[in-house]
Amino acid sequence: MNRIWIIVVGFLLLTLLPFLACGPQLEALAMRFVTERPDPGQLAGALILLLGLDIFLPVPSSGLITYCGSQLGMSLTAVLATFGLTIGNACGYELARLWGTPLVEKFASENDRRMLARSFMNGGIPLVIISRPLPVLSEAVALLAGCATMPRSTFYPAAILSNAALGIIYSTLGSQYGDEPYFLWIVLSSMLIPLGMTWLARVMCGSSTSPVEVECSVENQNRE
Repeated sequence: MNRIWIIVVGFLLLTLLPFLACGPQLEALAMRFVTERPDPGQLAGALILLLGLDIFLPVPSSGLITYCGSQLGMSLTAVLATFGLTIGNACGYELARLWGTPLVEKFASENDRRMLARSFMNGGIPLVIISRPLPVLSEAVALLAGCATMPRSTFYPAAILSNAALGIIYSTLGSQYGDEPYFLWIVLSSMLIPLGMTWLARVMCGSSTSPVEVECSVENQNRE
C-alpha cells in the first residue's frame, strides 16, 4: 500500500510546481482582494478559478469561501463554491484515473490494488464526504478514487453533496459576520481549524496510515 501512497504524494508534489512558479503574483492578487473591495464579477470569477485549481495549488479554500460570503452573499457564494470545488475534484479524479491507474498497475502489488479497489467500492462515498473539509486529505482521496477507478456515478454525487455542504457553511459564516470588526479572525479560524482537523485525523489514524488502509481495517474487523 505504501507504493500507492507514494504515487499519490508524487501527484500532490507536482501540483505545487505552478504555485512555486507563480507564488509572488498570486500573493499580490490575494492582498489586493483583501485590502480593496473587489468588483463582484471579478471576485466571483476568481473564486471559481481558485477553487477549481485547488487540486494544483495550496488554496485556502475555507478562508476564501468565508471571505467571498461577506462580499457576494451566502446564496451566490455557496453556488459558486460548490461549482468551483467540484471542478477541482473532477480534475484530480480524472487525471488520476487517466494517468494514476497505469502507475498503480505497474508499481503496486496485486494485493494493494485489490485493497484500493475494494475500499472505494465499499466505502468510497463516506471517504469522499468525510475528507472534504480536511486540507490535503481531500485532494489525496480524490486522487485515490481516480486511481481505484471508483465509479463516476458514486464519486461525483458524493463530491457535489460534500462540496455544497462546505460552501453553505463557510458562505453563511462570511455573510453573517462580514461586517464585524473581528471578521479577520473568523477568516483565519476558518483556515486553521480544518488544518487542525487534518492533523488530528492523522494522529488518530497513525501517521503512516492512509484513508484506504483505515477503511480496510474497519472492514476486516467487521467481518471478524
